[in-house]
Amino acid sequence: MLFRSAVLAIWNDDFVCYTAAMQMKVLTVRQPWAWAIIHAGKDIENRTWATGHRGPLAIHASRRRPTREDMEWCRQYFAERGVTMPDTFALGVVVGAVDLTDCLTRPPRVDRWWMGPVGWQLRNPRPLPPTPLHGQLGLFSADL
Repeated sequence: MLFRSAVLAIWNDDFVCYTAAMQMKVLTVRQPWAWAIIHAGKDIENRTWATGHRGPLAIHASRRRPTREDMEWCRQYFAERGVTMPDTFALGVVVGAVDLTDCLTRPPRVDRWWMGPVGWQLRNPRPLPPTPLHGQLGLFSADL
């Protein structure tokens, strides 16, 4: 669920500026998977658990740097799916947002990203300016 809270900032007696902070659900994902969700059409996020949340979901890139072995494996996995992976990734920041539409226990079709056992179905990836954030395990809320 998406919440909005207004913040009032008074610059001087004549000018008032309103800004809006948005509280969103956030999921921390290791790189290069966070990049793939936002930029490479990764429309399934594989998890061992389902969530009841549906709607906007911010994708946060973990601060953990992938190992060389992980990067080599991912580079091959992505190449098999026709995706060229960049050499560097943003870490410790929100990289974008998606709409979480469903949690599936079986792929609805042949899906290049499905590994299971639960697939979070993601739609409408939107890159966002990198926003530093301390990640957490599971789904959490943050003001963005």
